[in-house]
Amino acid sequence: MAKFKFLLLFVLCLVILLASLAFIMRNDALVVVDFFVFRFDDISIGIWLMMSFILGGFLGLVVRVPGAVWSSARFRVQSRKLAKQSEQIKRLEQEPSKVV
Repeated sequence: MAKFKFLLLFVLCLVILLASLAFIMRNDALVVVDFFVFRFDDISIGIWLMMSFILGGFLGLVVRVPGAVWSSARFRVQSRKLAKQSEQIKRLEQEPSKVV
C-alpha cells in the first residue's frame, strides 16, 4: 500500500510539473517587474506566476509548521497522561477492596 501511495504521489507531482511547464510555455509575454530595491527585466509572465504560486505554497507551509509541531507535542503529552491513568485504573482494579 505504501508503494502505491508513493507511486500515486510521484505521478501527481509529475502531472503538476508538466502542467506548469505547459503553462509557462503558453504565457510567454515578457514583463518588467520593478520592486523598490530590485528590478527584473524581461522575464516571462508564466515564470512570475509560477514563482508566486510556489512561494505562496512555501509560505503557507512555514506558517502551518509551528501549529502542527505544537499539536503533535500536545498529543504526545495527552497520550502519555492517558496511558498513566489507564495503568492506574488497571492497578486499582486488581487490588482487593478494603471494606471496613
